[in-house]
Amino acid sequence: MTDVEAPDQDSGATSATPADSSLRAKEDSAKTALKDEAASNNKEAPDPVVGIGLVILGVLVMGIGGAATLHYVFNVGTAITIIGALVFLIAVAMSSLKEHKLRPQ
Repeated sequence: MTDVEAPDQDSGATSATPADSSLRAKEDSAKTALKDEAASNNKEAPDPVVGIGLVILGVLVMGIGGAATLHYVFNVGTAITIIGALVFLIAVAMSSLKEHKLRPQ
């Protein structure tokens, strides 16, 4: 018995011209480049969750310091809360600026 191979068949229509296929390739590479740039920009931006975490930690320290009437501990908690709020605001501002740059105009 002999093995007979089936002829290769294309799964799609081949009516596209070379210009169309090169245009599609350019569009695909441009989309990929934008996605890669967006992914790399998001990696560089700080996460706003860090700021919220600092705010929660600061409020907890303030509560403990206030309940124990330890004014210095309360003041440290206030400082942590303020720093956390600033980190949150800066992170949100940076991410919105980077998102604005990536939008097509």
